[in-house]
Amino acid sequence: MSFFSGGGIYDNGGTLTITNSAVSNNTAAYSDNQFAVGDGGGIYNSGGTLTITNSTVNNNLAGVTDPWVVGTGGGIYSSGPLTITNSTISGNQGYLAGGGIAGGVTITSSTISGNTANGEHDGQPWGHGGGISGTVILTNSTVIGNYAILSGGGIAGGGTITNSTLSGNNGGGISVTGTLEIGNSILNASGPNISNNGGTVTSQGYNVCSDDGGGFLNGPGDQVNTDPLLGPLQDNGGPTFTYELLTGCPAIDAGEPNFTPPPYYDQRGPDFWRMRNGRIDVGSFEVQAGSGNSHSNNNAHGNSDADAYADAMHRKMHTHTEAAPQPCAPPVTAVRHSIQ
Repeated sequence: MSFFSGGGIYDNGGTLTITNSAVSNNTAAYSDNQFAVGDGGGIYNSGGTLTITNSTVNNNLAGVTDPWVVGTGGGIYSSGPLTITNSTISGNQGYLAGGGIAGGVTITSSTISGNTANGEHDGQPWGHGGGISGTVILTNSTVIGNYAILSGGGIAGGGTITNSTLSGNNGGGISVTGTLEIGNSILNASGPNISNNGGTVTSQGYNVCSDDGGGFLNGPGDQVNTDPLLGPLQDNGGPTFTYELLTGCPAIDAGEPNFTPPPYYDQRGPDFWRMRNGRIDVGSFEVQAGSGNSHSNNNAHGNSDADAYADAMHRKMHTHTEAAPQPCAPPVTAVRHSIQ
């Protein structure tokens, strides 16, 4: 536990890499009659470079609600470059903003779930950005079941969202306060999927949205007021939980018709090809039925060039080679604190 910032890890401007690890059950919180503080319940990155891969950040807490509401980044607070890949950020709480993550972040093939920003004081709601508060580049990822008492149950901010699924976020899906571009994604919130609070919204097309998308989803191939027919969040293969597209789902084979890899895989990673039947599915999940990528010429073995390239890359990633020593500090690979 930390009284101020970084309940589990405090990065004071350095380069920090977290791999194959869990940062769990930490708290950053302090208050007295005239003072209150608490940011980065799990991790606080003060201007450094933070990379999280194949890891979990869960059940951390930032902030207090008395004498006033504070607490940003229940799981992670970052004021420097933050990259998250193949990881899960879940069950964190930041009373003021960013229940899961606060700050600019690039997220790939990851799941942000069950985080909350639920601070209130004297009967007034304060919490926004239940899953993420900030500017996000979200690709091949799932944002699900997050909650904000004021606005932006899934995301409060802006950025770029591609090939992703946002569902079951309570308090609205996305509260746009900056510039948002969104394409080939599923929106299925409890509350308005997109609300504009001083920002700008551009559709890149081929989105499936359960309501009218606030009137912003007017790009090619956009489907509004459409039930996406998603299965439960569960283990469908790969390192993170995902939503399966059920039979009859309007997202199947409804994505960008001119898409060519990369990415070669959906959120689940190697062996879960990103395109089948000649057209990508909408969202982070690709139904693995039908022919491979028909946009590329087939090679002598009957596989598409894209599939062959992806297979080669998969083999390369799983072949051990000795790397030359690197002139940098070794990564932090395991940090775990527990609240008693």
